[in-house]
Amino acid sequence: LVISEVKQACNVDTDNDAEEGGKKYESEKTYNWKPLLLFISLRLGLHEMNPVYIPGLKTCFTLPSTLGVIGGSPNHALYLLGYVEDEVIFLDPHTTQAATAPDQTYHAVKPGRISISQLDPSLSLCFLCRTEEEFDNLCICVQEQLIEATHTPLFEMMLERPPHMYGQLPSGDSTGQPDENTGDDYEQLSRKYDSEDEFEI
Repeated sequence: LVISEVKQACNVDTDNDAEEGGKKYESEKTYNWKPLLLFISLRLGLHEMNPVYIPGLKTCFTLPSTLGVIGGSPNHALYLLGYVEDEVIFLDPHTTQAATAPDQTYHAVKPGRISISQLDPSLSLCFLCRTEEEFDNLCICVQEQLIEATHTPLFEMMLERPPHMYGQLPSGDSTGQPDENTGDDYEQLSRKYDSEDEFEI
């Protein structure tokens, strides 16, 4: 998580030009924070959840601004809301209803539970920061509770992108907006290792 790039994407400058006697005068720019919906995609093991990451994953559910985790069991996506001991509490987004069903049927009578060890290792942490202060508080909690408090943090957080990571985004584009070139580099890759069974570290 590169803090400066998140702030750059969320701070929208607003020109406060003044006009006097038909002439425009530039005044200082002000910045407004766009609410941030932050997804941090992770892979916490090759084929199954690596147990060293379980305490960190549990901690994520307690952080301010958390919206939960998008994850699930292999081939079955779930929305993870929290945890009880070694199980996560989830809602299943695949539950369908008739369009004319009464409102009370849209509420789960009882959320599901699944062992954390049964989760697919590919998941995404979700946070909502409505203000820059909320984002700053989230970064402080991540640093104290997820990074400094463990030998195996779930991800890294830094103020600026390190030199070895330059070039991973198009220059000047920190929004990640897809364009006509999106996916070109992926399509040119050799298809030597198309499945996890053929992949080896």
